[in-house]
Amino acid sequence: MIPLRPEDTVDDDLKFGEDRGRSFSDLVPLFRLRRTPARVPLLRLVRQVGPGDVEHLYTASRPECDAATEHHGYALKDVVCAITDLPVTGSVPLVRLWHVEFRRHSLTAHPANLAAALARGMYIREGVAGHVFLTDGQPGTVPLYALVHRARYAHLYTTDEAERDAAVAAGAEALGIACWVYPAEAQPEDKEGDRG
Repeated sequence: MIPLRPEDTVDDDLKFGEDRGRSFSDLVPLFRLRRTPARVPLLRLVRQVGPGDVEHLYTASRPECDAATEHHGYALKDVVCAITDLPVTGSVPLVRLWHVEFRRHSLTAHPANLAAALARGMYIREGVAGHVFLTDGQPGTVPLYALVHRARYAHLYTTDEAERDAAVAAGAEALGIACWVYPAEAQPEDKEGDRG
């Protein structure tokens, strides 16, 4: 069932009867319900995978974040940025991939990069994290920088230029701008150790 939020809208021509004993879902056909896209935080989780080596997991799903921290050894590090949970005009899906050999997560919003990664057979598509923009034409967006540590095949995504520059100084290769996103609005309340 689709969760309802205060900003969700229902077609104006729907009328509710006097039967107050029925639930909202009984009265409103789901095909008539329109959800309003919302900005959601893209969370960065880290886990230690070797001496001085961390693996990053990026998700906009709070249940996935909770499962990763409770059962898979990840710690919530920070909110990288905000993305939209549904498509908006000009947006594209931000797809999360899993590298089969190196057992690492990465992100892409570029259809050609996604097709090439999947065609080589080294990546598995895990799903869509949310929606982002390929250009800076959307008001209020900032660049999401992509970096990789080639030796470990560890990807890092950040909107923070200082973090990007520090990663490059530590040996990461700057891949450029992955996409355009909204700035992070707030840090998560349950931030745990900063291990990466």
